[in-house]
Amino acid sequence: MNILVIGSGGREHRCVGRSNNPQGQTALFAHLAMAASPGIAECVDIKVDDVELLLQFALRKQIDLTIVGPEASLVVGIVDAIRSKRIKDLWAF
Repeated sequence: MNILVIGSGGREHRCVGRSNNPQGQTALFAHLAMAASPGIAECVDIKVDDVELLLQFALRKQIDLTIVGPEASLVVGIVDAIRSKRIKDLWAF
């Protein structure tokens, strides 16, 4: 399963920690500011409000689950963009 976590706050950090699969079956990608968790996720240098780049990344990495935390991402329409491309699952909080 490939998971993309958008955001760098406490909630997102917790999701990254909880999503890590010890058997290595999960590919986890997180916003660059989460670099405080090296080895858990591959950090991605894309702004949380850059819908086009986030969408391209999600498609290229065949993301199965997207977790969206920051309001900035929601305001610019990341949820609609993800749903329009039929990326498998989405969780926004």
